[in-house]
Amino acid sequence: VLMGIYYKDPPAHLNDSIESVLNQTFSDLEFLIVLDGSTTNELRKIVDKYASLDSRIKLLTLENKVNFPTVLNIGIENASGDMIARMDPDDICHKRRIEKQFKFLNKNKKVDFIGSNAEEIDENSQHLYFKTMPESQKDIEKLQTYRDAFIHPSVMFRSNFFEKYGKYSELDEHKPFEDTELWSRAIYKGANGFNIQENLIKFRLDKTFFERRGDLNYGKKEFKIRFKYLINKKLSLFFIILQIGVFILRICPRRLKRYLYLTLR
Repeated sequence: VLMGIYYKDPPAHLNDSIESVLNQTFSDLEFLIVLDGSTTNELRKIVDKYASLDSRIKLLTLENKVNFPTVLNIGIENASGDMIARMDPDDICHKRRIEKQFKFLNKNKKVDFIGSNAEEIDENSQHLYFKTMPESQKDIEKLQTYRDAFIHPSVMFRSNFFEKYGKYSELDEHKPFEDTELWSRAIYKGANGFNIQENLIKFRLDKTFFERRGDLNYGKKEFKIRFKYLINKKLSLFFIILQIGVFILRICPRRLKRYLYLTLR
């Protein structure tokens, strides 16, 4: 399980996130936590506390502040398992998440990576919405042309996924869309994905979630990535119409963006 932590991550939810990994029914795991050089002392104290109690936690502390895709790529390079599951420090795993995804990938050898549905929660861990993701490869490819077909912290990869399709892009033109670019690139190159139709994580939408997702430059970056990896040219008109809608949503005022996201999804 790979978690990257840097200074912007709120300490308030880190305990619950770490404990949800350590309390998995699938206990034979390595929990790799990469601490960016900018990580606060408060965050470090929380991580150190758990590392001293559980030998499955492997800490990598970086000397300098680096970009988040770099943090993830360093983690990938240091992971030792056959599967790599992503996790964020403010989300919560269902206790059987790793078990279910690991069993599925072992049974379905043609699937390269797997995500799941999610329960969206607010900053107070209160229920907001059950988010359903596409299951079939066809539906995944279609959705990825205008929206992400995977919830990043719900995904588990085969370790050779990154050898076949490449790691997270560290280019400025792809930030902060390193996950969008990875899904789009991998699917374009022939990767097979799947989403288990169960809520295997609680995905947090805090007050900064919508602030991080909007300005003109943000919208332009996303549009360029999706257009570059457009899967099916027959969907081009469909893609343009939907992507214009997404672009407008990105540059809306935060309150309106929140309302539209929670209403139209």
